[in-house]
Formats: sequence, C-alpha cells, structure tokens
Amino acid sequence: MITFANAAKLRLTMLESKLEAPRLWIASFPRSGNTFFRNVLSRVYRMPSESFFVEPGRPVSPNLRDFPALKTHELPENLPEGLRPDQGHVAVYLIRDGRDALVSAAHHRRSFAEPASDFEVNLLEAIMAPGNSFFGGGWSQHVEKWTAAAAVVIRFEDLIADPIGQVERLRPHFDLPEPHPEALPTFAALRSGDADYGANPNTVIAYNSKQEIAEHNFRRGKVGSWRDEMPADLHELFWMVHGKAMEAWGYGAGERPGLAQKNLPKKRFAVQVGNIQDPARDGTWRYSVELINGLHAFLTKMPERFDIDLILKGGRYVSLGEYHPESQNLYEFFAAEDRPGGAIAPPPEAAEISHRFNKWEQFVRHRSEKWPKKMAALLPSGLRRKFLAAWDGPRIQRQRNGLELRWQSYRAEKETALSRWDLLHILLPQFAPASEEIRTKWLVTCHDLTTDLFPEYHHEDNIKIANAGLKLCAMRQADFMTISAASREDLMRLRGVPGSRIHLAYEGANWDLFRPTKDPGRLAQVQAQLNLPQGKPFFMVLNTLEPRKNLEGTLRAFLKLVETPGNAEVQLVICGAVGWKMEHLALGDQRRHPNLHFVGFVDDPDLPVLYTHARALCYLSFYEGFGLPPLEAMACGTPVISSNVSSMPEVAGDGGLLVDPHDDDAIAAAMQQLLDDDVRDALAARARAQAHRFSWLKMAWQTLRTYLTIAAQDTFK
Repeated sequence: MITFANAAKLRLTMLESKLEAPRLWIASFPRSGNTFFRNVLSRVYRMPSESFFVEPGRPVSPNLRDFPALKTHELPENLPEGLRPDQGHVAVYLIRDGRDALVSAAHHRRSFAEPASDFEVNLLEAIMAPGNSFFGGGWSQHVEKWTAAAAVVIRFEDLIADPIGQVERLRPHFDLPEPHPEALPTFAALRSGDADYGANPNTVIAYNSKQEIAEHNFRRGKVGSWRDEMPADLHELFWMVHGKAMEAWGYGAGERPGLAQKNLPKKRFAVQVGNIQDPARDGTWRYSVELINGLHAFLTKMPERFDIDLILKGGRYVSLGEYHPESQNLYEFFAAEDRPGGAIAPPPEAAEISHRFNKWEQFVRHRSEKWPKKMAALLPSGLRRKFLAAWDGPRIQRQRNGLELRWQSYRAEKETALSRWDLLHILLPQFAPASEEIRTKWLVTCHDLTTDLFPEYHHEDNIKIANAGLKLCAMRQADFMTISAASREDLMRLRGVPGSRIHLAYEGANWDLFRPTKDPGRLAQVQAQLNLPQGKPFFMVLNTLEPRKNLEGTLRAFLKLVETPGNAEVQLVICGAVGWKMEHLALGDQRRHPNLHFVGFVDDPDLPVLYTHARALCYLSFYEGFGLPPLEAMACGTPVISSNVSSMPEVAGDGGLLVDPHDDDAIAAAMQQLLDDDVRDALAARARAQAHRFSWLKMAWQTLRTYLTIAAQDTFK
C-alpha cells in the first residue's frame, strides 16, 4: 500500500532523478579540441553546454545543472558533488599530442590572460606546471586521471578528421539526440567568428569583434603544429616530464631527443651554496636562492633522472629532495636539518687514489718552493736576484701552469668516476678554493669580471680571492655559467676561456612580487613610511651605493633636470644599502638637496609600489654582469634609464632609454623625456614585454640542462 509519506518520497526521488539526469562531461586539457567539440554538439546535435571551472574570480554558473553537457578542464575529483563521472554521469575525454596542446596553450596565454607575456616562457611553465598548477600538475597528470575516468577517449586528430563519427562513439554510453549532419561547422567558419562557443566577448582581453576572439581561440587546429614552434631544449624537457603518457597514447614514437632518451643513467649533482647561509642580500644571493628553488621544481618532476645535493660550509651536504619549499624557506630548512638526527651529512670521504695524488702534489709543491731558494743561495748576489726573478717571471710561470694543467687533467681522468657527484656547481669563483677537494667536473657561475675590469672599485682582498678562484677553475678546466652575453665575452677576452666551455643562463624576475601595483593608498603608505613627499613626480635609483654604480653621475644629471623650468617639483628617491668605498663618493652638499631622498634598504613588498609609480628607474652603472633592478622595474611596467654598456642593453632592450653613463647631459635629457606621459606610457608597455622574456624558472632549466649535458660527456675536457 502506498502511503502519503511513501508517495511524497517517490515524487522527491523522481524529482532528484530528473534534476540529476546523466550529464555529458566534455573534459580535456586546455587547447585539445573542446571548443570545437562543443560547437559540433551545439550545431549538429542541438545540445547546448556550459563551462565549469574552479578559478578565483570566475564564478560557477548558477544554471550549470540546466545543461545536458558540461565542459571542464578540472580533474574528476574537483567536479561538483553529485555530477561526477563515478556518480552516474558520462565523460568524454579529448586528448591531443601534448606538444600541440602546450604550444597552443602558451599562445593562448599571451593572447588572452597576459598579453605582455613571452611565448617561450609560457611554454616552459606549461610543460613544468609547477606545484599543482595547470589543472592538477600538468598535461600528463591530467591525461592519466581523466583517461581512467572517461567512458570514451577521443583523439584530437580523429575529431578533426571525422567529428560526427567520433561523437557517435558516445551513443552506447549517453542518450544522444539524432544528428543533423548538414549543420556541421567547418574549422574555417568557426575561425571567422561563426561559432556558438569560442567567439564570445571576454572581459579579460581587448579584442573588439567576435572574429578577433575566434581567430585566437581557433588559432590553427593543425596536427603537429609544435614542430615549427617548440624550441629543441623545451622539446627535450617535454619528453623528460611527459614522455610516459605520450607513449602510452601512441604519440611521438621514436621522437625522444638526446637528453630525454629512456634508460639513461641517473646523475647526481652538487651545488656549493655556502654563500647563502649568511648572505648580503645582493644579486648573487637572489641568484642562489632562485636557482635552488628552480632546481627543486625540476627535481620534483623528474626524480628518476637526477639527484642534487647542496654543499654547505665545511663541506657538509644535504639532499635537495629533503627541502619542502611549500612549508619552509631555505633558512628554516638548513636549521631543521642541522639538528641531531637531521639530514645534513659530514663531508664525503675522499677516494684512496685522491689521498695518494694529494701527497704527490704536496711533495712537488713543497720542493718547487724550497729548491729554487736553495739553489739561489749558492749563487752570487747578482745572479741570485736574476735567477729568482726569472723563476717567478712570466716564461717559467707559463711552463709551470702548463705542467699543472696537464697534471690536473690526468688526475681528473682517474678520479672523476670515483666521485660521489657527476658534477659540482660552484656559485661564485671566490668559493672555488673551498671545494678544492671535490674531484669531479666543475661548473662555475661567473657573474662578472669587475675585479679585472675595475679593480679600483674592489678591496684588495676580494681581488686576491677572485683571482685565486679563477686560477683554480682554469687548472680544473672548469666549465663556466654566465648570466649575460657580455660576461661571456669578458671571460673569453680577459681569461682566455674557450667559448665551448661557457654557458649562458639569464637571470629573471619574480613576477608574483614584481607587477604593477597602482593602489594610491598603498603608495601613500610607503611614502609615509619612508618619509617621502606625496603627490610629486619622482625618479628612482635602486642599487648598492658604491662607486661602480655611478650615483654621482645620476645625481649631477638629476640636479640639472630640476634646474630646468617646470621641473622644480621632480624628486629622486635613492634606495639601497651603503656598499664598498662609499666614503669616496664626491657627493658633498648634494646629499642635502631637498629633492633628494636617501631612504636606505627597502623591503621587497614595498619595491613594486615605488617601481610602479616612478617615472623611471635610473640605473646608470659603469658595468653590470646583469642588473636585476631594471628587470624588476620593467616587470612593474616602469621604463628604465640605463647605461649602454656591458650587459645592460641585453636586459633593458627596448623597455627604456640607453645612454652613455659618462654623459650627464644625456642622462638629464632621458629624464626629461620620461616626464612626458605619452613617452612613458609607450615605453612602459614595451618594458613589461621585455621583462617577461626573462624567467627564474627558465634560468634554472638552462642551468640543469647544462648539468646534464656536461655530465653526459664521456671524457674530461
């Protein structure tokens, strides 16, 4: 007997069943054909669809459950409760060669989300998907989860070739309406703007017509488009990260390039990082920290290919794999692992052959110092002086260096295979002597050669340490990493290092931190904190205050500017800690000028505020190995007035004005130009685009690729 309660329960069950009738999920990694598929469903099967995303600022459609088909890039477990594939609903997964999907995604980001971004940097980030980004950690992770959950998997190339035939594969799993084949849209028609999906106005972008939007959404629709767009080094990386899923779905057979070949022996690298334990927060410190964080991201994705140890002061070391950047910073990591029971290990024991070689070296070095003095003592005083001068002279020195070089090469051939590590990366030449006992292939980062080019700007002790380190690197026939082409040229010209042993990896900017920050309230807060006047235009200087940075020339030029009619209100904000030989700067009464503001060290969170609102960053050094502040300023949309020497044209590009740092009039003229809003705005747009060509993740990849390349070489150079 059906009671009233039972009848009500039955009606509720029927209503819930109607509300939760099977939905068709159209799932794919972005740029794998889902928009084309939705248009086919809409035109041919009269099935409308809605999108579901879990993204900040993108609310879920309140009418989501009214649609028979739902498009998503989210992973199955992130779908709404009651609508998941394991809860009575059906999923079709569209899969595309990951290379095509990621190349298209990199273009899509530049066209839609971040017009100032760089294609290659976008592609690198799409391949790596740091953390849990790119819908769950990247293409292959997405493929693995969705192909296990989907009722039907459709390959992109099959969809393009036979759209209706591929959709019909769903009929055994989902109640499809009868098709109308005559309504099938062509890809060309969709690209022209005749699309139900993929041509609608989007507030994120500035395109004016449906056709413009469609041209970007339906960019090529071509199989194999990656071939003329994916750089060779990123193709290697792609296969290292995603090769397993590619081969599982029949893509790219036999196309694994060099370093991505399967069954290569696992490598173990060491990075000497003692300098970041008690750092001055300069460019070399930031380089070290960003490199370690970047290497950790690659280690997380490819643990089967390499390990990395961090060598601390005293030769102790710890595995980078023990580091958890999501919950600790490097200092917390080192402190935690340095306690009893921590992962920091004592220096590894040297091989017996190394002990024997060391004894021979000590014997020869002792005799080479002692014997000449003994022999000289037997000679008359006049001959003694000539003999000792000849012994220490350039001819004998070249012969001794040649013998030393051959000896070190011989040692390396015998010892490298016995080392714990396949390669040691030393982050500054000055730190090379501390790693003298590590007998393996060396890679040494040389930021610049200012000790050779501008010794007057350095303490004598620093010059000696740098020379000792570079000499040891030469003896070990080390490879070098430089952070600019200018430093690479200096190494070849001044130190005679062959170009084949020098590798280039530009530094980057932290885009999460350095981005336009236009909140006037935040500016007022920072200006009040630094005791700066408000409501007045200002230029900005940021660097360590030392003679090489040419603060004197910048101040002279600025004071000329403010003496020009109409410029009396312009201010100059000088940020940075006092560096070497600051006492020799001839600033005099200039420091007390009311338009000059020496604010000292500025915290990182406050820098983007000053950068964004400055007319320009003035960075007029006589020499730079790279120059991070110009890059950070440009990432905030701020032009730079930069020197036209050393590496600075490489960094600034067309994102600022390049001038002779010795020409005060040229500097003042550049400042005057940037007081014009139209000039500044035009340069600001180019500055953002220039900054986005540089990436810390890209620097870390180029460095890691150098490790793998050097370690793969069979013989020591």
